[in-house]
Amino acid sequence: MSSSSSFRPSHVVDADPSLMQKLNKIAAENARKMIAQNFQDPSSLDDIAVLDMQLEKQLAIIEGQLNSAVQGKLDSLKRAVDLMDESVSKLNKINAGITNIDEKISKTNTQISNFQYLKKAHNARDNLLKVINQVNFFAEVPTKVEALKQQLYDNPGSLKEVYLESVKLESLRATLMKEMDSARRHRRRSTIGSGLHEYDPDSSVRRKVEDHLKHVPELVALLQQQIQTNIHNMFDLADTRPEDLVATFEIIEMQQEYNQRRNQAIAAKQEEALQNGEPNTEGEIMVYPNVISDVQTRIKQLLDMMVEDEFGNWQRYEEEGESVGLTNQSPANGLRIVGTRLLQRMEECRNIVMLCLPPHYDLLFIFVESLEKRLIPALLMTCGGERLEKMIVSDILDMISWLEYLSSSVENFGFPERESLKKVASLREELMFEYKERIKKQVHTWFENIRNREKEITQNIKDETLMTSMPEDMFNIIHAQVAVAREKLPLEYVHEVAIACMQVLQDMQRLEMQDLTTKAMSGGMDPETLCAMVNDNENMYEKCKEFSDSVTRILAERETEQKILVDIADEVAYQYSKIATQAVETLGHCIVEVLDEEVYQKLFSVDWEEQTGPEIIPVVGATLDDYGSDLQRWLQYYHYSKLMRFLLTQVVDRYVMSIRRKVDGVFVFRNEVRVSNAIVQDHKVLLEYFENHLETLKHGGLRPVGQSSSAPVSKTSTYNLLPAGANAQTADPTPALLLQEMESIHQLSVVISCRTLNNAESCARALFRKYGIDGMKVVQACFLCNPQLNKADKAVICDNVRKLFDQGELANGSNQKVPYASRPLEEYVSFDAGLDATVQNHQDAVQKAKANSGFSAFFRRR
Repeated sequence: MSSSSSFRPSHVVDADPSLMQKLNKIAAENARKMIAQNFQDPSSLDDIAVLDMQLEKQLAIIEGQLNSAVQGKLDSLKRAVDLMDESVSKLNKINAGITNIDEKISKTNTQISNFQYLKKAHNARDNLLKVINQVNFFAEVPTKVEALKQQLYDNPGSLKEVYLESVKLESLRATLMKEMDSARRHRRRSTIGSGLHEYDPDSSVRRKVEDHLKHVPELVALLQQQIQTNIHNMFDLADTRPEDLVATFEIIEMQQEYNQRRNQAIAAKQEEALQNGEPNTEGEIMVYPNVISDVQTRIKQLLDMMVEDEFGNWQRYEEEGESVGLTNQSPANGLRIVGTRLLQRMEECRNIVMLCLPPHYDLLFIFVESLEKRLIPALLMTCGGERLEKMIVSDILDMISWLEYLSSSVENFGFPERESLKKVASLREELMFEYKERIKKQVHTWFENIRNREKEITQNIKDETLMTSMPEDMFNIIHAQVAVAREKLPLEYVHEVAIACMQVLQDMQRLEMQDLTTKAMSGGMDPETLCAMVNDNENMYEKCKEFSDSVTRILAERETEQKILVDIADEVAYQYSKIATQAVETLGHCIVEVLDEEVYQKLFSVDWEEQTGPEIIPVVGATLDDYGSDLQRWLQYYHYSKLMRFLLTQVVDRYVMSIRRKVDGVFVFRNEVRVSNAIVQDHKVLLEYFENHLETLKHGGLRPVGQSSSAPVSKTSTYNLLPAGANAQTADPTPALLLQEMESIHQLSVVISCRTLNNAESCARALFRKYGIDGMKVVQACFLCNPQLNKADKAVICDNVRKLFDQGELANGSNQKVPYASRPLEEYVSFDAGLDATVQNHQDAVQKAKANSGFSAFFRRR
């Protein structure tokens, strides 16, 4: 039996330069892959020292094995040369002796076979020498056994040498005892039926022989104990004395081969006995054990115990609140520490221990199964269900990162299809969902605190615009969350954290819009606050774009995640631009509301008609200039120009809609022509004012109709103020554009001066087209206030105005009529307090007159 057959390398590499170069190239490629895998993150560079130490240990082990193999080969070669020299010398001597014998035989010419007594004496002498040698060897067995024990004690590295000697001794003992049993059975068979009951000397001899050889089983037991000790300490032994561990498993392999041969011999003998019809004796049916199977069982018990010891510490900490190495740790943290220790042991097992063992022991497979048996239930118990709700955010984050480390480790060990990995992945997703919900809740709370604190409005030192620290504070929090995720979590989860933060921003946007629709509209925000809100939302827009760019750089080569994040960030940024737009419009509404009492409520009054009081419309320009002196500094020019553009529309629309508030069933103008002229004069004043701001209006979106457009107007082009097809880059505003924008005031003057709908139809349709149903009510109000019309005329005209509105008008290039907008503008609903009632009263009066005596009676009573 070869003692090194199971550990012989699968191939022997000659010193071929080309082959060595190829091996060096393969080693360099493997090293690059390992570095790329383990050191993607700069923070992983701290592990270089640990990796260097592991590689040095592996190199030392391999060099030791190579040196041992080379030295063994050299020793064998030297021994072979010495034996060949010795054999040649002996052969020469034998040849000389034979030659001498031949000469003597030829001289004496006698044969020893002719002398029977001499022949017997010669054979007896040879047999006697053999017996003496065996007796001497037998007599020295106790001494030799003690010497081997001492050798094993003094030099544990001589385990293999002692084992080989013990095999010889055990073989001698087993053979001797077997021969004695055979002789005893033969003697018993010869005395059966003779009636003799003589003294049996075999039992006495057997006891003496067993007593003399009792040290051999003790040596075998000592060897087995040492082998078991080495297996138990295999991790330490592989690190300190790998050659001893190698020798241990060489012995196991040799013993396995020896037992297999003995079992095969027994089986062959049993088969022969069966064919000959001979019964099997008890000793002949003995089966020698499968040593490798027993060792694998012991290794599994060792690994189970190693895992159990680690989890025992964690279990005691769970139950008693303390344990060695886990003091002051949360249960989840303690579990991570235990799991990390075991994974490090598995790494040590792969890189060091497995180099000393034959591959068929599947050490890593056994280790993984032992770990899974305890780790997976512990993870589910610690991080699932109610326990998950009690975990703090930092523990959840650390556990997600550790579960990724666990999965990658098991995959790197060569087990990517383990069922446990699916459970780990499911738990990781559950933890990630909980973590995102937690950070969303936490970030939401922080953002709420930022929004609810007293806002400190400051001026930007660069351009004097008003601003707060809210955008900077919010995105500092967001960047901090992403930085933590990038440090602690796999890259695939970073974009999920970023998206979660974006979702919180969307919640804040809804609250911001609520503030605009409640506080601002109710007068709870002053112009300074609204200007700061405009600028803050503009800053949030810019920071969303910067944040999206920074995270997409982190997610390099992950196109799917990049696209999802960019789409969400663009949507969030767009909403901030809308809030900025809404804030600008709210500011415009606030300014127009200031004008309402001093200007619009006084419009279309008797004093205004007869021009007996102070001028009203010039107040509009004075007020806008008064606000503009501050707003130009407080807002970016872009937003200020949008404000002016919005104010132009609001001033015109409020002027036109204000006539609806005068209709109360009693009020009528004294002279419709004079009213029309007054409106024309107001139109002229407003036109002159806005002509002085043409450049600002141009920048704010005043464009000629029908101009082509090839590019967006601006980054926050949410102002719905441009005509269809407007171009933001080539347009050159002129007073004609203002005339077009203010055309509805001129149309109002025309309708007021008309006594029939036919004369005013084109202007009425223009008002319908621009204002929808609100334009219809303006036209009705104009006729209701006309002093030249009686109630019946007013009722009929108002009814015809409604019919004209309901007809719609032909679309451009089509024979199909398109209805006018039927949804009223909410801001002008309150203007109809008297209008609808007046129209209804006139219609009721007409119906009543018809019921009594027709139209003539109605006219007489009037």
